[in-house]
Amino acid sequence: MPQRPELENEDEKTSNDALELARQAFQQKQFRKCLELLVVAAAQHPSLPPPRLVMADMYLHNNMRQSGRQLMEQVAIEDAEHPELYRLFGSLALAERRWTEAIMHFQKALDLPMPLTWKPQQRQAFVVSTKKGLASAAERRGDWLLAAEVLGSLTQIAPGDSLLRDRYATALFNGHRREKAYEQFRISYLRNSNMSPAELSMGIMHVNEKDYRQADQWFA
Repeated sequence: MPQRPELENEDEKTSNDALELARQAFQQKQFRKCLELLVVAAAQHPSLPPPRLVMADMYLHNNMRQSGRQLMEQVAIEDAEHPELYRLFGSLALAERRWTEAIMHFQKALDLPMPLTWKPQQRQAFVVSTKKGLASAAERRGDWLLAAEVLGSLTQIAPGDSLLRDRYATALFNGHRREKAYEQFRISYLRNSNMSPAELSMGIMHVNEKDYRQADQWFA
């Protein structure tokens, strides 16, 4: 499941913040109290998603998918144009290995306008989380064109993330864009010497394809 975006800045939390109290109530399995506190939290923090969506997110991250799904279905009736709803539906589909459905939900989440109350940091966190989910679904489905497109955009947001760049290079290779894959493997290694050298990475890619002749040339 992709990492969820932060709902608010840490410096906005206080010891009696309703959102923090709601999280505590959830951990204590006081679910009705949790939802009541989230209603209060929504008044304290206008940038929060609808209370039921926040609670659905808690359910999903505690592997309580059915309960999360029920809340999300309620929100789909009440607020069907909220992008966070489709990010969560995408996360649920991804966890249940429904790759095509996950892709559709993540793409819709990115297409919908973000709430005006969201702050710039929250907007970027949402985009990154959603795109990571979309990339994961595309990789698992074997849609290398889409995976490369999404991972490439993520490397623009986080150029220093070598693991992300390696995934981008792998998607390019699997999509038969070998020269560009090599270029990205090189950038990854140049920026982080803990990563594999580009030639080794390319050799491994060819081994995975059982093209041992090409692999030996890269290893050499």
